Amino acid sequence: EELNIVNKNIVELFEKKVSIEARIKSLEETEKDWKLLMDAKGTFSVNDIGHLIGIGEYTLFSYLRNIGLLFKNANGDNIPYENKTNKGKFMTIPAIAPDGSAHLQTRIYPDGISYITKLLRKYGYLEVA
Repeated sequence: EELNIVNKNIVELFEKKVSIEARIKSLEETEKDWKLLMDAKGTFSVNDIGHLIGIGEYTLFSYLRNIGLLFKNANGDNIPYENKTNKGKFMTIPAIAPDGSAHLQTRIYPDGISYITKLLRKYGYLEVA
């Protein structure tokens, strides 16, 4: 009887190990995909993130303004508020528009992605999965 219990535990542990190894492999693949989307500074465009979560860039900008993460500056650029909760989640870089005008482009650090999706769920903009 004790041998059967030990064997059962060994089988359960082996199955758990196989499952964990499969999960690790899946996460490694996901990490490779994320790295492909990142620029040299390790950030993502709002467009990238909008498409990844299935709502698009303009909708995401709107939601981020509605929940108080971004504001529109005098140029009409979507800029993150400079506060401690946004620190390490967003950055802005200079960009030149096709018409030659200078603008600021908001980029999102990897830490900002889960922060954004958590807030979007909290405020009902994304379904809780």
